[in-house]
Amino acid sequence: MKATFCFSIILFVLFGCGNDQNNASQEVINTLDTATTHCYIYSQAGYEELIQIKIKDNKITGQGNYIEQGLQMSYTSTIAGELKNGEAQVLVTATARRGNNSLTSNQIWSFGAEGVTTASSKILGEEKSITYRKINCPSSSSVGDTSLYDYFGAFFEGYAVVGRYGRYGLINEQGNITIPIKYASLGLVNEGSIEYYDDGLGRSGLLDVNGEVLIEPKYEEIHCYNEGLAAFLNESGLWGFLDREQNVVIEPIFTEINVFQPEPNRHPFNEGLANVKLANNYWNYINTKGEVVIAGDYSFAKAFRNGQAEVHKNARIFYIDTDGNCVRNCD
Repeated sequence: MKATFCFSIILFVLFGCGNDQNNASQEVINTLDTATTHCYIYSQAGYEELIQIKIKDNKITGQGNYIEQGLQMSYTSTIAGELKNGEAQVLVTATARRGNNSLTSNQIWSFGAEGVTTASSKILGEEKSITYRKINCPSSSSVGDTSLYDYFGAFFEGYAVVGRYGRYGLINEQGNITIPIKYASLGLVNEGSIEYYDDGLGRSGLLDVNGEVLIEPKYEEIHCYNEGLAAFLNESGLWGFLDREQNVVIEPIFTEINVFQPEPNRHPFNEGLANVKLANNYWNYINTKGEVVIAGDYSFAKAFRNGQAEVHKNARIFYIDTDGNCVRNCD
């Protein structure tokens, strides 16, 4: 697929801000240290962006990095702008890391207590206002601002993973820590569960959103509950599924499931079916009982979305419904 920015670059629609907003934004700008690099992060399912800027004599310079995880595409950007009446009028030039596609866009930022907010942005095809949250810069050799996190992830089910000094925890939307910032790695919240890694044992388990252990860290890898089941990887490199009582309800016989790093929000089961790969190197679909319900022996199969799934077979790419019938690109 040719890499283009039509589906990935952040496009901003410029709106004017009221005087009160401008004054509040100007107050935040006045508190920014002009000798320091300021870092901000935006994250949502399938997308993450980090920007680093400096402000001096009302001039803004900086750079950014962002990734579209589903497409495994990453980009770099250069930032140049000027502060006027409490707003930052910025020109951003973004370039794909693979290839030479680039695009420039005019943007307006306003500075607030949480970070930098845009009036309207296009992220993964959706138009909305977004806020880049202020964090400690990852390249800083100092301890950094203890009131800030080094990492701030997206909110899922009202909880976000945050990091400080190489450790991770969980906060709620009120900013209260619900899982202490002590874990080497945390996944994403889904169905009230979250994967954690015990670096002492070298194994993974599950916590609830309050830090209580749901599943002890005894698996090579485990993923949060999804449609009532948690996928686990055993020492033989095979995937199976546990229920809420930790019973193995689907035996570990699959060499791959619909989990593609670094996008942990892609869950195995979607619309009651999971795309799984067997030892014969073919992909099929199972239900939550582990029964093969679509035995297409595909060379590759994606998850179901809105009743359809993309499958590959005999050098063809087409789409099937939940009964296994071809519905698109059937010729």
